[in-house]
Amino acid sequence: MSSLTTFELWGALVPELKLECIQHLDFIDKIRLRATSTADRTIVDMEKLKLKEVSLSDINYGSIVEFQLENDEKYKIMSEDESITEGQVVPMFSYLLKNGIVSNLVLHERKNFTEESIAALNTEIPFKVTNVKILSLTTQALLVLKNLSPERLESVEIREIEDYALFDMVLSFESMKAVKQWKIGASSEMGIPLKLAQDWIRNDAAVGSKLNYTFTRRGTMQYGDNSNQDGRQRKIIHLVVAGRGRNMQTERITMYVIPSSIPPAGREFESFKHRYGIS
Repeated sequence: MSSLTTFELWGALVPELKLECIQHLDFIDKIRLRATSTADRTIVDMEKLKLKEVSLSDINYGSIVEFQLENDEKYKIMSEDESITEGQVVPMFSYLLKNGIVSNLVLHERKNFTEESIAALNTEIPFKVTNVKILSLTTQALLVLKNLSPERLESVEIREIEDYALFDMVLSFESMKAVKQWKIGASSEMGIPLKLAQDWIRNDAAVGSKLNYTFTRRGTMQYGDNSNQDGRQRKIIHLVVAGRGRNMQTERITMYVIPSSIPPAGREFESFKHRYGIS
């Protein structure tokens, strides 16, 4: 006989009814049900998690995964022993990325994952993340960036870039092609906007393409350009520095593509900006 704690007919339910029941469970109960059988795992994973934020850090107390669901439920998973740190948190972190729709992803780490943990995180399923913030380009950060869905990703923030070859690798990822907002930290240099500009030229970015870039170190470059030489309509990348002030610690650059026939000043230029919604 079925009771409040047992339900013998659960296995006889069609997947649609099981999914209807699962939608009334909280996150922990879903995880427990997911662990009972392969069939229930499949049913639970049919419902995508909607997450406001997922963060992974290793700064103070070993690896910690924290996440907040759309309904404001909050959870934290901390390692209890440094020797099993990754074994405790990586499976949950991987599950959240593979089965969730994430508004904000934060990776606040300096240590690289082990090969076993990287293998657990690796997947052909694109991670559906809108905004990502990264402390450092660790092995796992590069893997996450590569696996992000380009259709959903809007902004990328990287606080520290020590190896510019790694940043070049990031720019080569298909997931980065449609990013609208870049923010680069204090250890970086003004050469990065030009790397972004050159990447646009190589990929023949459309006239009117726009991107916002922020860096936290003062720079002296106010304008840079690059153009293709393919004999068709030539384009230039225009970089406008804004927000410079006596007490300002950040610079904001709006980068956009304009035809090279339009000089970056005057009435025609202002008309172009108005047409493409460039402030």
